[in-house]
Amino acid sequence: MSQRDISATIQDICGFELSQDKISTITDTITDDVKEWLNRPLKPLYSFVFVDCIYVKMKNERGIVDNHAVYGKRTCNPCYLRDCITALS
Repeated sequence: MSQRDISATIQDICGFELSQDKISTITDTITDDVKEWLNRPLKPLYSFVFVDCIYVKMKNERGIVDNHAVYGKRTCNPCYLRDCITALS
């Protein structure tokens, strides 16, 4: 999503505006944490895995806006601690 798309989505859902500069600052701040989280080692065993999907409009490689499925996978380990494995489109 572009900064403009993120700003419009926040306006639609939350009812307030964030500037593109603020969105850029937030994105830059969390990028390393997100990369670290995505590359963490997975646990050897998960008791339950829940998979869900939402369709969102996104630009593809050619710049055309179309629907993309974003899958979320949530798990519970043997101690019933919840963990989000990943979100993929």
